[in-house]
Amino acid sequence: MFKEVRLEEIQHEHLLILEDLQSIYQGYEEDDDDFDDLDLIAMQNFKCICDICGRGIDWYHRYYYKCSRWSSCSYSIHKFCGELLTTFEFPAHPTHTIHLNKTSHSWSCHSCHTKHQDGTCYRCSMCNYEIDLRCATFANQSMIHHPGHLHQLISPAINPTLSKCYPCGKEHKGVFYHCITCFNFSAHVDCVTLPFKLTLDHHVHMLTLSYYFPDIPHHIKCRICGMSFSERIWLYKCSKCRYYVHVDCATSAGEPFMSIFLRGRSYTNIEAIDYPNVIHYPLLDESYNILPHQVLRGNYRDFDKIKFDKGSYIHSSHDHPLPCELENHPGQPQHPLVLFHSMPDKYIKFKCNACGLDCNGFGYVCFRCNYVVDVHCGFIPEKITHETHPSHFLSRVDASSIRSTTTAMACNACEVIIPESEVYFKCNFCDFYLHNLCALHLPKTIKNMCDRHPLKLSYSPIEDYKSEYFCEVCEEGLVPEKWFYHCQECRQSIHSTCAPLILQSEQDNNSISNQHGAYKFLNMKFGGLVVIQGHQHSFSFLAGTKSDSDCYICGRNMHSELIFKCFICQIAFHVRCCGEGREITWSSIILRNVARITATLAAIMRQKHKHKVKLKQDNPSLTFYPSEVMRPVTQHWKLLDQPG
Repeated sequence: MFKEVRLEEIQHEHLLILEDLQSIYQGYEEDDDDFDDLDLIAMQNFKCICDICGRGIDWYHRYYYKCSRWSSCSYSIHKFCGELLTTFEFPAHPTHTIHLNKTSHSWSCHSCHTKHQDGTCYRCSMCNYEIDLRCATFANQSMIHHPGHLHQLISPAINPTLSKCYPCGKEHKGVFYHCITCFNFSAHVDCVTLPFKLTLDHHVHMLTLSYYFPDIPHHIKCRICGMSFSERIWLYKCSKCRYYVHVDCATSAGEPFMSIFLRGRSYTNIEAIDYPNVIHYPLLDESYNILPHQVLRGNYRDFDKIKFDKGSYIHSSHDHPLPCELENHPGQPQHPLVLFHSMPDKYIKFKCNACGLDCNGFGYVCFRCNYVVDVHCGFIPEKITHETHPSHFLSRVDASSIRSTTTAMACNACEVIIPESEVYFKCNFCDFYLHNLCALHLPKTIKNMCDRHPLKLSYSPIEDYKSEYFCEVCEEGLVPEKWFYHCQECRQSIHSTCAPLILQSEQDNNSISNQHGAYKFLNMKFGGLVVIQGHQHSFSFLAGTKSDSDCYICGRNMHSELIFKCFICQIAFHVRCCGEGREITWSSIILRNVARITATLAAIMRQKHKHKVKLKQDNPSLTFYPSEVMRPVTQHWKLLDQPG
């Protein structure tokens, strides 16, 4: 026996309260202390049973009604079950309107064929057609709310489909949820059900799922796979560190990037005792030099004390020879390279073809090909190991391999594209590349004599530190995803390019724009005095600083450039403005200065004249619309005569 019922007959005896399970997730900030992480986890795992339809209520429903006396009454229902109508238009029974009924006898749902003992249902009395409340609310049951999207999502297909997932940016095959309002939002069920809070073995803090990250810096990389992020994808991030990971990286079993530095991990699986001729980098500190490892032993940093003796150069502090010729250099294997000393004038430099740095000391040259390298690059090891990539050897890439490579490769240390002409190191098993300079010339620790602690080479952002990074030497911003030096105790950081400057207690004479990981003047020797004919004082050979005035000759900035400076007259100019290799006279410098000033004044007068002519033009008023309007013109096509 079925009987039509009014809503009042199935309503709960107590007042009901509408609960929002996702209210605290809307606009949530990871460092918000008002919400405990455990509360957020418990809320996402919320589950109870609807007392009307018998199906579960979960976090993805978002809204549900609960009894106002919840401490003593556990009555809970879906929001859509609490808003049932007495009549219903069911798509599977379009001929008649079905009505809300109640019975105490057994019956079967004509939609899902489930047998019921009693209860409430929708029924067509003319056709004896009944459906249970679960089928009546099927459309609402299939929809979900998610804090990662503004609109409701629905999964219309039960069978797996192949589609692109918006949250992770990858193509999946499986069950997808689609937005009922937007046409371009689809989310795989694995991404929809991601936990809002996540704990990884790779990191000490709990991570938060972030759905919106429009201002993500371009240099931020995933700390597990090392790849960059897209603006639209979801990601996990730490509220206490600059720690970001892809959602699929966080939930996979992949080995994290830089995993060697995790707590409890071993240093390397390549033991030094098994490979005595392979150098392990980074070297311990700045007192170590790569040349002793390649040319027997000794200190070859002070090349002014090297003298020529019987076909080889001998350092004054010991008797180990520096070869006069190099065979099969990786950058120029066709011809031998000959050792040479720079010109007597210390400021005359050459550019090393292997590392790209300027040098005014010893080097090796092939005169036939005009190929020049500094002494350090003359002895680049064929194979090394590095702390950042301990599982595999890093092999030197010679010139022939460089020319055959068409894909641009970025150094994993400084993220600068490696020039085609430079020698570098690569892993033959991974996409891991290092500049020659970043691999060999960055020691593990550096220390200034005035500092209390040494600074250690860091390969990623520091744990428990989310503030902006600034270099203590050049006072410019620092990107911690690139290699840098950091003191954990003092919370101080410096660019790897500024490292030689802190060793020399120098400030303000480096610019980090468009530079590799090593200091650009690493191979330059400064401090020499240059006498310019016609000027009463000597000029010092220096690296320009921010405090230096503009170039006396060209008028341009001299920061982080090679300059000559007279400290008495406070006059300075670029070395390149003098014309390297030519005799410099003070009268020629004055003439160039006068020519620059004259050209500047002439440019100012021309600009003033143009301004006056513009003011005298007729009809100076501005027009809001263009003088002509473009209209479409129908094209005329001539049909070719068809062959008869």
